[in-house]
Amino acid sequence: MASSRRSAPDADTAAGAALRSALSGALADLAATQAPAGEPSPAAPLLVAFSGGLDSTVLLHALAACVPASRLYAAHVHHGLQSAADDWPEHCHRQAQALGVGFSSLRLAGPPTPGESLEAWARQGRYDALEAEAVRVGCAAIVTAHHADDQAETLLFRLARGAGLQGLGAMAANRAQGRVRLLRPLLALPRATLQAFARQHGLQWVDDPTNTQLDRTRNRLRASVLPALEQALPGARVNLVKAAALAREAHAVLTEVAQGDLDAARARAAALAPTQPRAIALSAGPGGVLHRQPMRALSTARRRLALRQWLGDLDLPTPSQSVLAEMLKQLLDAQGAAGEVAHAGAVLRRYRDWLWADRAAAPPALACEPERLRWRGERVLAAAGGRVLFEPGPGGIEATALAGACIRVGPLGAATRVRLRAGGPSRSLKNWHQQHGVPAHLRPSLPGVFVDERLVFVAGLGVNHEAAAGEADPRVAAIPGTERLCLRWEPADANDPRAPLCRPQALP
Repeated sequence: MASSRRSAPDADTAAGAALRSALSGALADLAATQAPAGEPSPAAPLLVAFSGGLDSTVLLHALAACVPASRLYAAHVHHGLQSAADDWPEHCHRQAQALGVGFSSLRLAGPPTPGESLEAWARQGRYDALEAEAVRVGCAAIVTAHHADDQAETLLFRLARGAGLQGLGAMAANRAQGRVRLLRPLLALPRATLQAFARQHGLQWVDDPTNTQLDRTRNRLRASVLPALEQALPGARVNLVKAAALAREAHAVLTEVAQGDLDAARARAAALAPTQPRAIALSAGPGGVLHRQPMRALSTARRRLALRQWLGDLDLPTPSQSVLAEMLKQLLDAQGAAGEVAHAGAVLRRYRDWLWADRAAAPPALACEPERLRWRGERVLAAAGGRVLFEPGPGGIEATALAGACIRVGPLGAATRVRLRAGGPSRSLKNWHQQHGVPAHLRPSLPGVFVDERLVFVAGLGVNHEAAAGEADPRVAAIPGTERLCLRWEPADANDPRAPLCRPQALP
């Protein structure tokens, strides 16, 4: 347990003023983020990440002096990595009680997986636990005590690892963390300011012994690299924080450029939608469907920028340089009809000039059922992992002709002849798929619906008018007062990538 002695009043007063100013600015930014345009700013409840160390202790006490205790909630995360930490939750609880602040202690479950970075596991687990707790207790934001020294360490760490401009922006002061906001109000303040505040108020905190273990990269940066850099270049910490802010600003401008390029690709896709309804129907998630031609007109650097932004829109991580190069090759540069690149559990696909993201790593399989189903008047029949719908409509089959008929759903060969319009041409299924832009990876899983072994519907294309022009079809004879039913198959899961293709839509 560590405590502090009082120091020079002038320094302490300056520290308190700096903390109050930083917290006030952060809370104003949070209110502006949350308030709808033209409405008063809500007083968002805050969850303070409270480790019990000096930094978070100062944060909690300073916040308690700025906002009502009823608006604060402290949460301590026990990582379960050292026995010394077993006493910390009780210490934190006492501190929160003394301030009249609600408190909970959270413990991470299970160790990291083999080969997983211990620090990365602890960081991700900590943020996930804090987010879940913030949602549980109704807090709109998590507040952490990261300060300028932490920011300088982060920038050096990422620079040494070859991070891009986004990474060199280091930690953001206000960003989304899942369902809540994450605030770091002290990023502009050096740790010396926090130490001065702690001395002034006689605060008590716990010391984490792992902070002195030099086998950890962060600790070596803190103990050796930053002091040496500060000695060689006085003011280096402050300048590193400024550099991170400039990097974030530059990245924000590049994000605007990338979004503009993506908007052009989406607009091109939307403009061509009437001539390619099948590709457009595959729109998946916030990234939507893109047309690659506007992107191909960009410089290589802007192509890479746009692809990274698209992945960000899809909530997919930034790819490695080699994966990004493969995306450029398969999605933008290749001349073949199709291309795909797997990344982070998703597949980025191209069919001709159309690009989209498929969350399923593998295309859906067609669950064919060998038995034939007898129709007894149902409007829906379960079949092949989906359902056959019997819908009233012109050009359908007479209900009396369907009574007792054998219904089967099964796969179709590429050479199957299909007539999509009464009196229209009969072409192979492969030809129709190509003409209407049905992506090749989905074609084998789009079945046909048969009535007494006659193909009446092709999933992804529509009704099969197999009778030749001028040839009478006794099943669609126009008998007044007789209900006629159109058959259609669709997958049971609305999120199935085949679902948009199987909805009724006019063919061009």
